Amino acid sequence: MSSSRTRSGPSADHGAASGCSALLVWDIPSFSQRTYAGEMSTEFAHEPDAQRYTMRIDGTLVSVLDYRINGDAISFHHTFTTPPFRGHGYAGELVTWAVDEVERTTSLKVVPMCWYVGQWFDEHPERANLLK
Repeated sequence: MSSSRTRSGPSADHGAASGCSALLVWDIPSFSQRTYAGEMSTEFAHEPDAQRYTMRIDGTLVSVLDYRINGDAISFHHTFTTPPFRGHGYAGELVTWAVDEVERTTSLKVVPMCWYVGQWFDEHPERANLLK
């Protein structure tokens, strides 16, 4: 089972990421969807069988955040945004959603193995309490 949330509308530009490198097994059932006439539909999902968080726009996979569970920690080891969608802040939106999900649904601490996730935490010092 997966956890997902859908939202619509424009995103803030935080840049895109690629190339960082970690495995999970937990099941978080939740889903919410928001759609607005004439706007793109954006869905965030947790795919525990694939050990990743994803972001889709109008059904197209845009960004992926891979992870592994290591004891009481979750290691975010790879963030990737497909080339046609880079530069729109999608990786930042996905990391924000994934960190929120981890905080909301687990007691795990985050280990930012990927440079992009490390940079995200540098830009969000108020979330440092989640770091291992």
